[in-house]
Amino acid sequence: RGFSVNQAHDGEQGLTAILHDAPDLVLCDVSMPGMTGFELLEKLGTLAPRYSEIPFVFLTAFAQRGYELKGRRLGADDYVTKPVDFDILSSIIETRLAKSARTRKPLPAVNLSER
Repeated sequence: RGFSVNQAHDGEQGLTAILHDAPDLVLCDVSMPGMTGFELLEKLGTLAPRYSEIPFVFLTAFAQRGYELKGRRLGADDYVTKPVDFDILSSIIETRLAKSARTRKPLPAVNLSER
């Protein structure tokens, strides 16, 4: 659909990727090895609160109300469950990116050590 995408295969890689090169939007699963999506969103908010302006969308198989409430309470902008309607997902992404572009201030780069 024309989006430029960077992938991370677990929560730790995702956090590192976000801190290294702030994306325009994060599309994240809840269930990931090493660190759940909930933990990633919480840690991101704790380590770098300025990153809370990046739209964060969960895409997950966990359709239970409690999971969605937890994600939204942690600050997720949207919560999409599988099976995915890709037209709706694309619309969510486009809308979030458009809103973010209107309100976002450039984020300073974060210098990470090898550690």
